[in-house]
Amino acid sequence: MGKKRVGPAWTDWNEADEALRRIGEIDRAEKASELAMNRQIETAREVHREKTAAMVAERKVLEKDLKQFAESRRADLEGKQSKELHHGTVSFRRASKLIVHNEANSITAVKRVFPEQVAAVVAVKESLRKEVIEKWASSDLAAIGVTTDEKETFGYETKYEEATR
Repeated sequence: MGKKRVGPAWTDWNEADEALRRIGEIDRAEKASELAMNRQIETAREVHREKTAAMVAERKVLEKDLKQFAESRRADLEGKQSKELHHGTVSFRRASKLIVHNEANSITAVKRVFPEQVAAVVAVKESLRKEVIEKWASSDLAAIGVTTDEKETFGYETKYEEATR
């Protein structure tokens, strides 16, 4: 195992500035590599779409024809929802979806018609509006059981235009 460093790695601001320059170079190289990768991915997607376009179009036609055929022969299912064939299964499934046309009117109607069900049916989420109370005095915050946590974080910015010098 190597020695652990004690104290900062540099002794003056010029060395820190040089580190920022190098970080900028690394960032630019990484972004250029990512851009090249994304271009290759997009090219591969285009090739894939071109190669499979005819097959995808054929599948859509086959799916449409299969659905029309199955609907025309629904009586052959003898009350079942599906028919297993050698290369797959055709089926009809019933799905229901709840459609609320006007939520506000529905909530009002629940409150009027089924008042005992309001708590179970209507969701009410209460939360503190932090953007309002963050301006309060610390004594007021303490009165409601809230504290502030202040942290100082380190950050840096590189100057991309100047990092190539």
